[in-house]
Amino acid sequence: MTASQATPRAREAPVVSVVVRTKDRPMMLQRALRGILGQSFVDLEVIVVNDGGDPATIAGVIAGFSESDQARVVRIDHERSLGRWPTANDGVLAARGRFVALHDDDDLWHVDFLERTVAFLDATPDAAAVAVPTEVVYEELEDGQWVERSSYLWSPPGNVVTLFDLILHNRVVPISMLTRRSTYDEIGLYDPTLDVVGDWEFNLRLAARGTIAYLDGPVLAYWRQRPAMTGPLGNSVHAEQTAHFKFDRLVRERALKSENATADVAQLLYLSKIIDERFGDAERRIIERLDALEQAMQRSSAALDSQIKRQSRYFSLGQTVVRLRRRLWPPRSGRRPSQAS
Repeated sequence: MTASQATPRAREAPVVSVVVRTKDRPMMLQRALRGILGQSFVDLEVIVVNDGGDPATIAGVIAGFSESDQARVVRIDHERSLGRWPTANDGVLAARGRFVALHDDDDLWHVDFLERTVAFLDATPDAAAVAVPTEVVYEELEDGQWVERSSYLWSPPGNVVTLFDLILHNRVVPISMLTRRSTYDEIGLYDPTLDVVGDWEFNLRLAARGTIAYLDGPVLAYWRQRPAMTGPLGNSVHAEQTAHFKFDRLVRERALKSENATADVAQLLYLSKIIDERFGDAERRIIERLDALEQAMQRSSAALDSQIKRQSRYFSLGQTVVRLRRRLWPPRSGRRPSQAS
């Protein structure tokens, strides 16, 4: 791996370092940088870590911004892809700010995300990190533009981040958090051996030793997802579901075997997954039965519709006139009433 910086660091250290992970997605990177550099909080640096993509393409995206904005951007290029979490670690190690945010190139922030989270951590010295209300946004690419199709709120139960809830599911994704740089020195970086769920594993260690605060209020982060897309434009949540299942298992297995883990946490990791999967099985069975009931109702409805159509044809005005004529002028000698002289 080689790293190259697109711009020198002549100015003093910023308050916030934003680590942007990217690879072969220039349109997304441009959108992400526009949102970061347009934050109301301006004392920041942006560390773009290019994980094996074309350096010229990434440089071209950065060159599209003003000189003052370019001066706040540092580029690190990997000659080949090292993976999601080694890429994040390179960015964190290069960070000079007191606070660090991990920002995927396909996600977005509200313009006041940094201003509000920095102010919160400055006022709350006991918090190792802070998370914010986040909206999951489903989008599609249409005629070269990203079109939002639907969205829903993604927040931890009770609007509080706890180790208890994190053991079951990761309710705090990277785009939702601002973390103290010193936290990484205390608990370590992201696990580079995990293809996915590295943020969840990091959050487990963080919550076990410190506090992830929650800044309740308006939505400040947007977790963009594209369920129908695969390849470079896809999301790992949807495009790599098998990997998520596998590495979720490996994290839990490692915790169960660890001599440093407390028995209570290990048991919770085990029991929570068993309970989750049993509820999942029950949910699937309920859905299957509902589907079967719906199909039966559709068949009954189709049969009823067919009967109604037959009855409506029988009692229609035209058919009634035909029956009346047959009663008044019954055919004789094989001649129809219209043939009578």
